[in-house]
Amino acid sequence: AQPSEERGECSSLDGHYKAVCDKFEANISGHTEVLARSENRVRAAEDTVADLNRSHIVDDSAEGKASRRCSELLERNRRLMTANRTLRSRVKLDQLDPDVLVLVTEGSFSIPRSAF
Repeated sequence: AQPSEERGECSSLDGHYKAVCDKFEANISGHTEVLARSENRVRAAEDTVADLNRSHIVDDSAEGKASRRCSELLERNRRLMTANRTLRSRVKLDQLDPDVLVLVTEGSFSIPRSAF
């Protein structure tokens, strides 16, 4: 009597595990499908970005040129201001007068050779 009961239990458990396994396989299949769609969307978005980068139109209007020139000048001014601060601090470390150095570099003031 016991072996037939055990076979019945095993058969019942086999059916239960098969049903659970089928559910897992269905979930995996669903997730795989969602992942594939997501990857396709990402690929499409990357293609769109690449297309936009290739077709980037430069603004050649007078306003666009002036705006770019202004940005370039602001960046150049920022770099020159940084260089100026660095030079002035270096000149002060060497105990030179920064204003005299400016005049010398502009050619408005000459330093006698005997000063060297």
